[in-house]
Formats: sequence, C-alpha cells, structure tokens
Amino acid sequence: MARELTRRRGQRDTSYATPDAEPETAAPARGQRRGGTPPTEDDKPKRGTGTITKGWGSYKKTADATRGGDFAPEFKPRDNMTELIKILDEGPFAVFKQHWIERGPKKKKSFNCLKDDDGNGVCPLCDDLGDKPKAQAMINVVSMLEDPDKQETLIWRVGATVGDILERAANEKRTSPINRENIYWSVEKVVKPNKTEYRVNPVKKDDDFETDWDITALTDEDFDSFAAEGYDDSEVYFNTVEALDDIVKEMDNNTA
Repeated sequence: MARELTRRRGQRDTSYATPDAEPETAAPARGQRRGGTPPTEDDKPKRGTGTITKGWGSYKKTADATRGGDFAPEFKPRDNMTELIKILDEGPFAVFKQHWIERGPKKKKSFNCLKDDDGNGVCPLCDDLGDKPKAQAMINVVSMLEDPDKQETLIWRVGATVGDILERAANEKRTSPINRENIYWSVEKVVKPNKTEYRVNPVKKDDDFETDWDITALTDEDFDSFAAEGYDDSEVYFNTVEALDDIVKEMDNNTA
C-alpha cells in the first residue's frame, strides 16, 4: 500500500535569492531570474509600509511566521556517512555557471555567472576579476534515509565532479535513465585533510534491498507524487550586472 503523502510545498517567494547567491547589496531592484521580468516601481519597497512591534512575544510570533519557506530545501550529504537517495529527474533541471568569490577571511560566497556557454554577455566577475566560473547543476531527489513521514522533494546541487559521474551513468545502458524505477543511488562525502571526495554509485532494488538498507522503497505513486513537486529553474538567482560591478569595485578598494 502506498504511504499517505501529507507534504505540501509552500508558496515560495521566488523574487528572493536562493542561499547560494544571496545579494550583498540592498539595491532597490533585485536581479532578474531566468525567464523573469525586472521589478516594477510598484514592487520596490516604500517608506512607511512596514510593521514594527515590541516584546519577546511579538518576536516569537514574527520569527515563527518567517522561519524558512523562502528557500527550497536541499539535500546535503553528511560528512563521512553513506546516504541513499532516489533521483527524480532524468537529467538536471538547471545547469549554469557559478563563481566563488572571497568575501572575507577564509570566507567565500557564490554568485551565478551572467555569461552564456559561448562567453556572450557581461559578467564583471569574469571581465574585471578574471575569475573562472565552474559548472553547477540542480537535480530533484528524495533522501531515503529520512523518516518516511518527513520525506520531501529536495534539490541536490552538484558540481563538475558529481555531475560527471551522473552524466556518465545517464549514458550507460545499465544505469540509464538515472531515475529508473529499479535504481537508487548511494552518496558518500568523504572529508580528508584539505580534500573532499564524493562517491556516487547505483544501488539496484533487488529482493534484499529494503532489508539491507532498512527502508521502504518508493511505490510508483510515491515517486509520481515527489516528482510532481519537483523544482524548476526559477530556483536559480542571477544578480544584476550593477550588483556584481559593485562587488568588484569594493574588492578593488580593499586591495588598493
């Protein structure tokens, strides 16, 4: 019998940045999402329209009301542990390029590149800093080792290392497509001094699968429900050229 799925995706405000590319400037106009439109005058904040309250009771009410909900939940492998996931997509739902820029002592932040694959477009991080972006892909997955009552569709952000593994698997007969019904995936994030390795391997759903992993495999109905909740490329945020240009100018001033 299929488990009863009680998850409900909230109404996410997709005008805000995702965690990997949170804007560092409070410019009135936010960056434009792929396929989106810039904010109009009516969208920009105006003085006198906010609400201010007092006291810890008000704080808790406000904090509870605003905690989470804006950012899509992500699958993040735990250090030195073996995870088991079900991939919901035949391929990534979003592929783009990403810069990692120093924003403090031993601190980097990611910013999505504004140039296309042929190098067309204007990106201050490429043109002025000379930083080379790296490939990033997003895939919808389910973490199978999570409590079944808490399972939900998650975004798995992968770089070139894991992306190459999955791309090869997608082109091999025994593992293609990577979301096929009888295949799950083990994921290991092995953390070593000054190095992190990822091991991603197919796990066939055979007669011993549920016993070996101490889980209940997804039914067709479960899979369809999770897949229907899959995220799309509106989760990818792009800063404006002006915002990235400000970052370059700030870094130039700090090194002057």
